[in-house]
Amino acid sequence: MTEIPPIVLYHPGKQEAQWAQELAQHTQCEVITWQPGVAGVVDAEVLVAWAPPQALIDAMPRLRLVFHLGAGVDALWQTALPAEAVVVRLEDAGMAEQMADYALYAVTRHTRGMAQYERDWRAGAWSPQPVKPAADWTIGVLGYGALGAWVAEVLSERGYNVHAWSRTAKTSAGIVHHSGDDGLKVMLKRCHVLVLMLPLTPETQHVLNAETLALLPHGSYVINLARGGLIDTDALIAALESGHLAGAALDVFEQEPLPAEHRLRGMPQVMGTPHIAAQTWVEEACRSIASNLQAWRDNNPLSGVVDRHRAY
Repeated sequence: MTEIPPIVLYHPGKQEAQWAQELAQHTQCEVITWQPGVAGVVDAEVLVAWAPPQALIDAMPRLRLVFHLGAGVDALWQTALPAEAVVVRLEDAGMAEQMADYALYAVTRHTRGMAQYERDWRAGAWSPQPVKPAADWTIGVLGYGALGAWVAEVLSERGYNVHAWSRTAKTSAGIVHHSGDDGLKVMLKRCHVLVLMLPLTPETQHVLNAETLALLPHGSYVINLARGGLIDTDALIAALESGHLAGAALDVFEQEPLPAEHRLRGMPQVMGTPHIAAQTWVEEACRSIASNLQAWRDNNPLSGVVDRHRAY
């Protein structure tokens, strides 16, 4: 059995003490919290962190295992990690249920015309509109990983006509699957609503741009719960201003926090939230980390290992 030195934790913010306490309880390891500006070498092989700075990576010459505190790991690629370090992402930690709740809310808000009713209410109007059945709406889910699959299945259970796109071919009951470049084009042309659930990688950067947005039917709606960099913001604004898109629900942005004067904030057809679609539940995440840490100790396979060539 491999001897495990203390765990290093980097989680700047109000929850750092809770993370340290839960990690120590579930892993039975000493937890060292690292602060910027601290000099010296840290004799540890395991790092639990959100977007660790290069100074921390450089201070851990024996680093072999990195748990990244998020489903997306794009923030990790700002640093140079040791080639031999294994990177593990959180696969759920309570995020799937929250993502599905947000997606269902945003889809329902659009398909039932709630945004217009909100505007009518403030304007003193009373204009009930006919309701289309859920089955008449085609919802595309772009990305069918652990979180995307959950979102797609919840929407399908509510009666929507759900299509899903993934890099490689997949199958599941009740969902129409697409893959590859041609499959992406086919799906986009059918979507009344598109929900983005992809990781951000060099290949997915601006996957929604002027060309791909033009493939969506006129009057379609975009929901982004994944990463802001998936959408070319200027192209999105142009599609909204032209009326090609009916609107958008955005939880993530290329620039965060989104500036108060940003053009998106002034668009009545855009709903925005401050990157809160899915927040990590600390206790559940620490249980997952402890389970993977034990597997690593015992030389068993780990769950959620990131393919560093694919960046997710």
